[in-house]
Amino acid sequence: MDELLKKLKDGNPEVRAESAMELGVKGNKEAVPHLTAALKDEYPLVRANTALALGHLDSSKKTVESIIGLLKDDSWIVRHDAAIALGELQAEEAEKRLIELLEDEVIDVRKQAVKALGNIGKGIKELEGYIDDENIREELVHAFSKNKSYDSLVRLYETGSQDIRIKAINGIKEPQEYVDVITKALKDDSWRVREEAASRLRGTDEAADALVNALEDDNSHVVVEALRSLADIGDEKVVKEIHHLKEHNDPSVREEWSRAMYKLRGDCTELLHAFQEEVNPRVRWTMAESIGRNEDCFDDLKEMYEQARGDEKLLLACSLAWAGDRTGVEEMLQAFEDNRWKVRQKSIEAVRMIPPDTFNKKEKERLIRGLSDLIEDPDKWVRIEAVKALTDMFTDNGEDIVDLLKERRKQEVDEDVNNILDEIDV
Repeated sequence: MDELLKKLKDGNPEVRAESAMELGVKGNKEAVPHLTAALKDEYPLVRANTALALGHLDSSKKTVESIIGLLKDDSWIVRHDAAIALGELQAEEAEKRLIELLEDEVIDVRKQAVKALGNIGKGIKELEGYIDDENIREELVHAFSKNKSYDSLVRLYETGSQDIRIKAINGIKEPQEYVDVITKALKDDSWRVREEAASRLRGTDEAADALVNALEDDNSHVVVEALRSLADIGDEKVVKEIHHLKEHNDPSVREEWSRAMYKLRGDCTELLHAFQEEVNPRVRWTMAESIGRNEDCFDDLKEMYEQARGDEKLLLACSLAWAGDRTGVEEMLQAFEDNRWKVRQKSIEAVRMIPPDTFNKKEKERLIRGLSDLIEDPDKWVRIEAVKALTDMFTDNGEDIVDLLKERRKQEVDEDVNNILDEIDV
Protein backbone atom coordinates (compact mmCIF):
# COMPACT_ATOMS: atom_id res chain seq x y z
CA MET A 1 0.00 0.00 0.00
CA ASP A 2 2.94 2.34 0.63
CA GLU A 3 3.71 2.42 -3.07
CA LEU A 4 0.12 3.35 -3.91
CA LEU A 5 0.08 6.10 -1.29
CA LYS A 6 3.28 7.45 -2.81
CA LYS A 7 1.65 7.46 -6.24
CA LEU A 8 -1.34 9.33 -4.77
CA LYS A 9 0.99 12.35 -4.55
CA ASP A 10 2.69 11.81 -7.90
CA GLY A 11 3.20 14.81 -10.17
CA ASN A 12 1.25 13.07 -12.94
CA PRO A 13 -2.53 13.45 -12.35
CA GLU A 14 -3.29 10.25 -14.24
CA VAL A 15 -1.02 8.30 -11.88
CA ARG A 16 -2.80 9.87 -8.90
CA ALA A 17 -6.22 8.97 -10.34
CA GLU A 18 -5.19 5.35 -10.96
CA SER A 19 -3.70 5.09 -7.48
CA ALA A 20 -6.91 6.36 -5.87
CA MET A 21 -8.94 3.73 -7.71
CA GLU A 22 -6.55 0.91 -6.76
CA LEU A 23 -6.61 1.93 -3.10
CA GLY A 24 -10.38 1.57 -3.14
CA VAL A 25 -10.11 -1.87 -4.73
CA LYS A 26 -7.50 -3.02 -2.19
CA GLY A 27 -9.92 -2.15 0.62
CA ASN A 28 -7.34 -1.04 3.17
CA LYS A 29 -8.95 1.45 5.56
CA GLU A 30 -5.58 2.88 6.48
CA ALA A 31 -5.76 4.71 3.16
CA VAL A 32 -8.86 6.70 4.20
CA PRO A 33 -7.10 9.82 5.59
CA HIS A 34 -4.91 10.03 2.49
CA LEU A 35 -7.89 9.62 0.19
CA THR A 36 -9.88 12.23 2.09
CA ALA A 37 -7.09 14.70 1.42
CA ALA A 38 -7.12 13.71 -2.26
CA LEU A 39 -10.77 14.84 -2.53
CA LYS A 40 -9.34 18.35 -2.90
CA ASP A 41 -7.00 17.42 -5.76
CA GLU A 42 -7.05 19.94 -8.60
CA TYR A 43 -7.50 17.21 -11.22
CA PRO A 44 -11.20 16.17 -11.63
CA LEU A 45 -10.55 12.50 -12.34
CA VAL A 46 -8.54 12.20 -9.13
CA ARG A 47 -11.45 13.65 -7.14
CA ALA A 48 -13.92 11.37 -8.92
CA ASN A 49 -11.88 8.19 -8.41
CA THR A 50 -11.22 9.14 -4.81
CA ALA A 51 -14.95 9.50 -4.14
CA LEU A 52 -15.54 6.03 -5.58
CA ALA A 53 -12.71 4.59 -3.49
CA LEU A 54 -14.09 6.09 -0.29
CA GLY A 55 -17.51 4.78 -1.23
CA HIS A 56 -16.00 1.31 -0.83
CA LEU A 57 -13.97 2.05 2.27
CA ASP A 58 -15.52 4.44 4.75
CA SER A 59 -19.02 5.40 5.88
CA SER A 60 -17.95 7.82 8.61
CA LYS A 61 -19.80 11.09 8.95
CA LYS A 62 -16.70 13.07 7.97
CA THR A 63 -16.21 11.08 4.75
CA VAL A 64 -19.88 11.25 3.80
CA GLU A 65 -19.97 15.01 4.32
CA SER A 66 -16.84 15.42 2.19
CA ILE A 67 -18.37 13.42 -0.66
CA ILE A 68 -21.68 15.31 -0.41
CA GLY A 69 -19.67 18.47 -0.96
CA LEU A 70 -18.54 17.07 -4.33
CA LEU A 71 -22.14 17.05 -5.60
CA LYS A 72 -21.62 20.75 -6.40
CA ASP A 73 -18.25 20.23 -8.07
CA ASP A 74 -17.65 22.09 -11.34
CA SER A 75 -16.78 18.80 -13.07
CA TRP A 76 -19.72 16.62 -14.07
CA ILE A 77 -17.66 13.43 -13.75
CA VAL A 78 -16.98 14.30 -10.11
CA ARG A 79 -20.67 14.93 -9.41
CA HIS A 80 -21.49 11.69 -11.22
CA ASP A 81 -19.06 9.51 -9.23
CA ALA A 82 -19.86 11.22 -5.94
CA ALA A 83 -23.52 10.24 -6.44
CA ILE A 84 -22.47 6.63 -7.06
CA ALA A 85 -20.38 6.62 -3.88
CA LEU A 86 -23.18 8.06 -1.75
CA GLY A 87 -25.59 5.44 -3.07
CA GLU A 88 -23.17 2.68 -2.13
CA LEU A 89 -22.71 4.20 1.32
CA GLN A 90 -26.48 4.36 1.85
CA ALA A 91 -25.93 7.98 2.91
CA GLU A 92 -29.39 9.18 3.95
CA GLU A 93 -28.02 12.61 4.81
CA ALA A 94 -27.30 13.14 1.10
CA GLU A 95 -31.00 13.07 0.19
CA LYS A 96 -31.49 16.83 -0.21
CA ARG A 97 -28.39 17.36 -2.36
CA LEU A 98 -29.17 14.32 -4.53
CA ILE A 99 -32.68 15.65 -5.15
CA GLU A 100 -31.16 18.93 -6.26
CA LEU A 101 -28.96 16.93 -8.64
CA LEU A 102 -32.07 15.74 -10.48
CA GLU A 103 -31.99 19.12 -12.24
CA ASP A 104 -28.36 18.75 -13.33
CA GLU A 105 -27.65 19.77 -16.91
CA VAL A 106 -25.82 16.50 -17.59
CA ILE A 107 -28.07 13.50 -18.20
CA ASP A 108 -25.60 10.94 -16.80
CA VAL A 109 -25.41 12.88 -13.54
CA ARG A 110 -29.20 12.89 -13.23
CA LYS A 111 -29.22 9.14 -13.84
CA GLN A 112 -26.76 8.50 -11.04
CA ALA A 113 -28.73 10.76 -8.70
CA VAL A 114 -31.83 8.64 -9.32
CA LYS A 115 -29.89 5.41 -8.75
CA ALA A 116 -28.39 6.74 -5.56
CA LEU A 117 -31.75 7.82 -4.16
CA GLY A 118 -33.15 4.42 -5.07
CA ASN A 119 -30.31 2.62 -3.32
CA ILE A 120 -30.63 4.82 -0.25
CA GLY A 121 -34.42 4.57 -0.21
CA LYS A 122 -34.94 8.29 0.06
CA GLY A 123 -36.58 10.94 -2.13
CA ILE A 124 -38.89 8.40 -3.79
CA LYS A 125 -41.87 10.77 -3.70
CA GLU A 126 -39.77 13.46 -5.37
CA LEU A 127 -38.72 10.99 -8.05
CA GLU A 128 -42.36 10.52 -9.04
CA GLY A 129 -42.30 14.08 -10.38
CA TYR A 130 -39.73 13.03 -13.00
CA ILE A 131 -41.67 10.16 -14.59
CA ASP A 132 -42.05 12.16 -17.81
CA ASP A 133 -38.27 12.60 -18.16
CA GLU A 134 -37.55 9.98 -20.81
CA ASN A 135 -33.80 10.24 -20.23
CA ILE A 136 -33.94 8.76 -16.72
CA ARG A 137 -36.87 6.36 -16.94
CA GLU A 138 -34.76 3.21 -16.76
CA GLU A 139 -33.16 4.45 -13.53
CA LEU A 140 -36.59 5.37 -12.19
CA VAL A 141 -37.76 1.80 -12.76
CA HIS A 142 -34.83 0.57 -10.66
CA ALA A 143 -35.55 3.03 -7.85
CA PHE A 144 -39.30 2.39 -7.75
CA SER A 145 -38.87 -1.39 -7.90
CA LYS A 146 -36.22 -1.46 -5.19
CA ASN A 147 -38.45 0.60 -2.91
CA LYS A 148 -41.73 -1.16 -3.82
CA SER A 149 -43.26 1.99 -5.26
CA TYR A 150 -45.42 -0.11 -7.56
CA ASP A 151 -48.04 2.51 -8.36
CA SER A 152 -45.25 4.59 -9.87
CA LEU A 153 -44.10 1.57 -11.91
CA VAL A 154 -47.64 1.26 -13.23
CA ARG A 155 -47.49 4.88 -14.38
CA LEU A 156 -44.22 4.16 -16.14
CA TYR A 157 -45.75 1.11 -17.79
CA GLU A 158 -48.71 3.13 -19.03
CA THR A 159 -46.57 5.86 -20.60
CA GLY A 160 -43.25 4.20 -21.41
CA SER A 161 -41.56 2.72 -24.45
CA GLN A 162 -41.49 -1.05 -25.04
CA ASP A 163 -38.27 -1.49 -23.03
CA ILE A 164 -39.60 0.59 -20.13
CA ARG A 165 -42.89 -1.32 -20.14
CA ILE A 166 -40.97 -4.61 -19.94
CA LYS A 167 -38.79 -3.35 -17.09
CA ALA A 168 -41.77 -1.86 -15.26
CA ILE A 169 -43.70 -5.14 -15.39
CA ASN A 170 -40.61 -7.03 -14.26
CA GLY A 171 -40.10 -4.58 -11.41
CA ILE A 172 -43.45 -5.40 -9.78
CA LYS A 173 -42.27 -8.06 -7.35
CA GLU A 174 -45.69 -8.71 -5.82
CA PRO A 175 -47.84 -9.56 -8.86
CA GLN A 176 -50.76 -10.80 -6.75
CA GLU A 177 -51.53 -7.20 -5.80
CA TYR A 178 -51.31 -5.99 -9.40
CA VAL A 179 -52.96 -8.83 -11.29
CA ASP A 180 -55.24 -6.47 -13.22
CA VAL A 181 -52.33 -4.40 -14.47
CA ILE A 182 -50.18 -7.37 -15.49
CA THR A 183 -53.04 -9.29 -17.12
CA LYS A 184 -53.79 -6.13 -19.10
CA ALA A 185 -50.18 -6.29 -20.30
CA LEU A 186 -50.95 -9.71 -21.80
CA LYS A 187 -52.72 -7.75 -24.56
CA ASP A 188 -49.91 -5.24 -25.13
CA ASP A 189 -48.98 -4.42 -28.74
CA SER A 190 -45.46 -5.72 -28.11
CA TRP A 191 -45.02 -9.49 -27.84
CA ARG A 192 -41.99 -8.91 -25.64
CA VAL A 193 -44.16 -7.09 -23.12
CA ARG A 194 -46.77 -9.86 -23.34
CA GLU A 195 -44.03 -12.45 -22.77
CA GLU A 196 -42.77 -10.60 -19.67
CA ALA A 197 -46.31 -10.27 -18.33
CA ALA A 198 -46.96 -14.00 -18.78
CA SER A 199 -43.73 -14.74 -16.93
CA ARG A 200 -44.53 -12.36 -14.06
CA LEU A 201 -47.85 -14.16 -13.48
CA ARG A 202 -46.06 -17.41 -12.65
CA GLY A 203 -48.14 -19.31 -10.10
CA THR A 204 -50.72 -16.51 -9.72
CA ASP A 205 -54.09 -18.27 -9.35
CA GLU A 206 -56.12 -15.14 -10.08
CA ALA A 207 -54.51 -14.88 -13.52
CA ALA A 208 -55.39 -18.41 -14.69
CA ASP A 209 -58.16 -17.36 -17.10
CA ALA A 210 -56.05 -14.61 -18.64
CA LEU A 211 -53.14 -17.02 -19.07
CA VAL A 212 -55.39 -19.58 -20.75
CA ASN A 213 -56.39 -16.87 -23.22
CA ALA A 214 -52.71 -16.09 -23.78
CA LEU A 215 -52.22 -19.65 -25.03
CA GLU A 216 -53.81 -18.44 -28.27
CA ASP A 217 -51.22 -15.70 -28.73
CA ASP A 218 -49.71 -15.58 -32.21
CA ASN A 219 -46.20 -15.43 -30.72
CA SER A 220 -44.80 -18.71 -29.42
CA HIS A 221 -42.60 -17.01 -26.79
CA VAL A 222 -45.75 -15.71 -25.12
CA VAL A 223 -47.41 -19.12 -25.32
CA VAL A 224 -44.38 -20.81 -23.70
CA GLU A 225 -44.39 -18.38 -20.76
CA ALA A 226 -48.15 -18.71 -20.33
CA LEU A 227 -47.76 -22.51 -20.21
CA ARG A 228 -45.01 -22.25 -17.58
CA SER A 229 -47.11 -19.95 -15.43
CA LEU A 230 -50.18 -22.17 -15.69
CA ALA A 231 -48.11 -25.25 -14.81
CA ASP A 232 -46.86 -23.48 -11.70
CA ILE A 233 -50.42 -22.62 -10.69
CA GLY A 234 -50.95 -26.38 -10.69
CA ASP A 235 -54.68 -26.57 -11.42
CA GLU A 236 -55.21 -29.91 -13.16
CA LYS A 237 -58.39 -28.55 -14.76
CA VAL A 238 -56.12 -26.58 -17.09
CA VAL A 239 -55.03 -29.80 -18.84
CA LYS A 240 -58.02 -29.70 -21.20
CA GLU A 241 -57.10 -26.09 -22.11
CA ILE A 242 -53.60 -27.04 -23.27
CA HIS A 243 -54.57 -30.24 -25.13
CA HIS A 244 -54.19 -28.70 -28.61
CA LEU A 245 -50.68 -27.38 -28.01
CA LYS A 246 -49.09 -30.80 -28.53
CA GLU A 247 -49.60 -30.10 -32.24
CA HIS A 248 -48.30 -26.51 -32.19
CA ASN A 249 -46.01 -25.68 -35.12
CA ASP A 250 -43.26 -24.37 -32.82
CA PRO A 251 -41.12 -27.11 -31.18
CA SER A 252 -40.56 -24.90 -28.11
CA VAL A 253 -44.28 -24.88 -27.41
CA ARG A 254 -44.52 -28.66 -27.79
CA GLU A 255 -41.58 -29.01 -25.39
CA GLU A 256 -43.26 -26.82 -22.81
CA TRP A 257 -46.56 -28.65 -23.32
CA SER A 258 -44.88 -31.93 -22.29
CA ARG A 259 -43.40 -30.32 -19.17
CA ALA A 260 -46.79 -28.87 -18.27
CA MET A 261 -48.43 -32.27 -18.76
CA TYR A 262 -46.03 -33.77 -16.22
CA LYS A 263 -46.56 -30.97 -13.69
CA LEU A 264 -50.34 -30.98 -14.12
CA ARG A 265 -50.53 -34.79 -14.10
CA GLY A 266 -52.03 -34.92 -17.55
CA ASP A 267 -53.15 -38.12 -19.21
CA CYS A 268 -50.19 -40.48 -19.61
CA THR A 269 -51.63 -42.12 -22.72
CA GLU A 270 -51.81 -38.75 -24.47
CA LEU A 271 -48.22 -37.95 -23.54
CA LEU A 272 -46.95 -41.33 -24.74
CA HIS A 273 -48.86 -40.97 -28.01
CA ALA A 274 -47.43 -37.49 -28.58
CA PHE A 275 -43.95 -38.88 -27.96
CA GLN A 276 -44.45 -41.56 -30.61
CA GLU A 277 -45.74 -38.99 -33.12
CA GLU A 278 -43.03 -36.38 -32.44
CA VAL A 279 -40.21 -36.02 -34.99
CA ASN A 280 -38.13 -33.21 -33.47
CA PRO A 281 -35.19 -34.74 -31.50
CA ARG A 282 -35.05 -31.93 -28.93
CA VAL A 283 -38.77 -32.24 -28.19
CA ARG A 284 -38.50 -36.02 -27.95
CA TRP A 285 -35.81 -35.73 -25.26
CA THR A 286 -38.00 -33.39 -23.25
CA MET A 287 -41.01 -35.65 -23.67
CA ALA A 288 -38.96 -38.67 -22.60
CA GLU A 289 -38.01 -36.83 -19.40
CA SER A 290 -41.62 -35.80 -18.72
CA ILE A 291 -42.83 -39.36 -19.24
CA GLY A 292 -40.18 -40.70 -16.88
CA ARG A 293 -41.18 -38.21 -14.19
CA ASN A 294 -44.83 -39.27 -14.47
CA GLU A 295 -45.19 -42.37 -12.28
CA ASP A 296 -48.50 -43.26 -13.96
CA CYS A 297 -46.58 -43.93 -17.18
CA PHE A 298 -44.12 -46.45 -15.77
CA ASP A 299 -45.75 -49.75 -16.80
CA ASP A 300 -46.50 -48.59 -20.35
CA LEU A 301 -43.04 -47.06 -20.58
CA LYS A 302 -41.32 -50.31 -19.65
CA GLU A 303 -43.37 -52.24 -22.17
CA MET A 304 -42.49 -49.74 -24.92
CA TYR A 305 -38.80 -49.98 -23.95
CA GLU A 306 -38.77 -53.76 -24.35
CA GLN A 307 -40.16 -53.46 -27.89
CA ALA A 308 -38.06 -50.48 -29.04
CA ARG A 309 -34.86 -50.44 -31.11
CA GLY A 310 -32.07 -47.95 -31.85
CA ASP A 311 -32.48 -44.32 -30.81
CA GLU A 312 -36.02 -45.04 -29.67
CA LYS A 313 -34.70 -47.59 -27.16
CA LEU A 314 -32.10 -45.13 -25.87
CA LEU A 315 -34.71 -42.42 -25.39
CA LEU A 316 -36.93 -44.80 -23.46
CA ALA A 317 -33.94 -46.04 -21.43
CA CYS A 318 -33.27 -42.44 -20.40
CA SER A 319 -36.96 -42.00 -19.64
CA LEU A 320 -36.78 -45.01 -17.29
CA ALA A 321 -33.70 -43.48 -15.69
CA TRP A 322 -35.67 -40.31 -14.98
CA ALA A 323 -38.07 -42.61 -13.14
CA GLY A 324 -35.11 -43.88 -11.10
CA ASP A 325 -35.04 -47.25 -12.88
CA ARG A 326 -31.76 -48.84 -14.00
CA THR A 327 -33.24 -51.11 -16.69
CA GLY A 328 -31.71 -49.20 -19.61
CA VAL A 329 -28.25 -48.64 -18.16
CA GLU A 330 -26.62 -50.64 -20.99
CA GLU A 331 -28.08 -48.31 -23.65
CA MET A 332 -26.87 -45.26 -21.71
CA LEU A 333 -23.36 -46.68 -21.31
CA GLN A 334 -23.21 -47.24 -25.07
CA ALA A 335 -24.53 -43.70 -25.64
CA PHE A 336 -21.50 -42.32 -23.76
CA GLU A 337 -19.58 -43.08 -26.97
CA ASP A 338 -22.17 -41.69 -29.40
CA ASN A 339 -20.81 -39.18 -31.95
CA ARG A 340 -23.65 -36.72 -31.14
CA TRP A 341 -22.73 -34.48 -28.19
CA LYS A 342 -26.36 -33.95 -27.21
CA VAL A 343 -26.90 -37.70 -26.91
CA ARG A 344 -23.83 -38.01 -24.69
CA GLN A 345 -24.95 -35.11 -22.52
CA LYS A 346 -28.56 -36.27 -22.11
CA SER A 347 -27.48 -39.83 -21.37
CA ILE A 348 -25.25 -38.66 -18.53
CA GLU A 349 -28.00 -36.36 -17.28
CA ALA A 350 -30.41 -39.29 -17.20
CA VAL A 351 -28.08 -41.78 -15.55
CA ARG A 352 -27.59 -39.30 -12.69
CA MET A 353 -31.24 -39.87 -11.78
CA ILE A 354 -30.65 -43.55 -10.96
CA PRO A 355 -29.80 -44.27 -7.29
CA PRO A 356 -26.11 -45.33 -7.29
CA ASP A 357 -26.73 -48.20 -4.88
CA THR A 358 -28.88 -49.95 -7.50
CA PHE A 359 -25.86 -50.55 -9.77
CA ASN A 360 -23.85 -53.75 -9.43
CA LYS A 361 -20.08 -53.59 -9.06
CA LYS A 362 -19.36 -54.17 -12.75
CA GLU A 363 -21.83 -51.46 -13.85
CA LYS A 364 -20.40 -49.02 -11.35
CA GLU A 365 -16.86 -49.62 -12.64
CA ARG A 366 -17.99 -49.13 -16.24
CA LEU A 367 -19.85 -45.94 -15.34
CA ILE A 368 -16.86 -44.47 -13.54
CA ARG A 369 -14.60 -45.41 -16.43
CA GLY A 370 -16.99 -43.92 -19.00
CA LEU A 371 -17.58 -40.71 -17.05
CA SER A 372 -13.85 -40.33 -16.40
CA ASP A 373 -13.29 -40.32 -20.17
CA LEU A 374 -16.13 -37.85 -20.69
CA ILE A 375 -14.68 -35.18 -18.40
CA GLU A 376 -12.24 -34.68 -21.29
CA ASP A 377 -14.98 -34.61 -23.93
CA PRO A 378 -14.61 -31.97 -26.71
CA ASP A 379 -18.01 -30.50 -25.75
CA LYS A 380 -18.08 -28.47 -22.55
CA TRP A 381 -21.72 -29.35 -21.73
CA VAL A 382 -20.81 -33.03 -21.79
CA ARG A 383 -17.85 -32.33 -19.50
CA ILE A 384 -20.10 -30.43 -17.09
CA GLU A 385 -22.58 -33.32 -16.85
CA ALA A 386 -19.76 -35.85 -16.43
CA VAL A 387 -18.26 -33.85 -13.55
CA LYS A 388 -21.66 -33.59 -11.86
CA ALA A 389 -22.31 -37.31 -12.31
CA LEU A 390 -18.97 -38.35 -10.83
CA THR A 391 -19.47 -36.18 -7.75
CA ASP A 392 -23.18 -36.99 -7.31
CA MET A 393 -23.04 -40.72 -7.79
CA PHE A 394 -19.70 -42.00 -6.59
CA THR A 395 -18.83 -40.30 -3.33
CA ASP A 396 -17.81 -43.69 -1.93
CA ASN A 397 -14.90 -43.62 -4.37
CA GLY A 398 -13.94 -40.28 -2.80
CA GLU A 399 -10.16 -39.88 -3.11
CA ASP A 400 -9.88 -41.37 -6.59
CA ILE A 401 -12.66 -39.16 -7.92
CA VAL A 402 -11.30 -36.02 -6.26
CA ASP A 403 -7.80 -36.68 -7.63
CA LEU A 404 -9.27 -37.19 -11.09
CA LEU A 405 -11.23 -33.90 -10.92
CA LYS A 406 -8.26 -32.00 -9.51
CA GLU A 407 -6.22 -33.10 -12.50
CA ARG A 408 -9.03 -31.97 -14.79
CA ARG A 409 -9.07 -28.59 -13.02
CA LYS A 410 -5.44 -28.03 -13.99
CA GLN A 411 -6.24 -28.64 -17.66
CA GLU A 412 -9.70 -27.10 -17.98
CA VAL A 413 -9.89 -23.82 -19.92
CA ASP A 414 -13.64 -23.28 -20.13
CA GLU A 415 -15.07 -20.92 -17.51
CA ASP A 416 -18.43 -22.73 -17.21
CA VAL A 417 -16.76 -26.05 -16.45
CA ASN A 418 -14.38 -24.44 -13.99
CA ASN A 419 -17.31 -22.85 -12.18
CA ILE A 420 -18.76 -26.34 -11.61
CA LEU A 421 -15.40 -27.62 -10.42
CA ASP A 422 -15.14 -24.65 -8.06
CA GLU A 423 -18.62 -25.37 -6.66
CA ILE A 424 -17.49 -28.83 -5.60
CA ASP A 425 -14.29 -27.34 -4.16
CA VAL A 426 -11.85 -29.02 -6.50
